[in-house]
Amino acid sequence: MVVSTTQPTPAFQITTERLDDVPLLMTQMEYMGLPDLPEQCLPMHGNWQGLSFGWITSAWCAHINQ
Repeated sequence: MVVSTTQPTPAFQITTERLDDVPLLMTQMEYMGLPDLPEQCLPMHGNWQGLSFGWITSAWCAHINQ
């Protein structure tokens, strides 16, 4: 029995980059208009104070994509 120890050459090479730049992600999401989308579908309650739901959603997306 003959066993080959050589690995086949892959047809393509996958390159990955870290996306840990949260300010860059937040700026890109703002450019795409992502913070405005949840606000169109989910109106804010009258007693809500602070950041809007769209900005909170964008911050969570940046954190998840980090």
